[in-house]
Amino acid sequence: MEVFGLQLNVSDIDLAASFYCNSLGFEVENKSFLPELLHIRKNSVRIILYKVSEVAPQPANDDPRFVLNMETANLQEEVERLKKLDVHFLTPDVQHCPASSYVTVLDPFDNAIDIVQLR
Repeated sequence: MEVFGLQLNVSDIDLAASFYCNSLGFEVENKSFLPELLHIRKNSVRIILYKVSEVAPQPANDDPRFVLNMETANLQEEVERLKKLDVHFLTPDVQHCPASSYVTVLDPFDNAIDIVQLR
């Protein structure tokens, strides 16, 4: 058995596709199943955007259900680029941990995405 992809429930596939493709560089892989779902891909990662009538709210604590980690070679340049695209930052300042520096942004459905520069 192999991993096929990660399903992300969204209430608006067009809005989700616009964010992931235009802001984060994903490409549409398969749109045969529109309007119910859309496959997008970046490198070897496939995300299945699945349309639901209502997205369940994120937990009230600081532990989101889903965090996509994306690596960049230059975090500061990526932060500046995403700010120009009006991407919502959960952590407006660069955070540091032993393995990396990172910022966390939110997609239009409040899913967390860590933009990471490894040390």
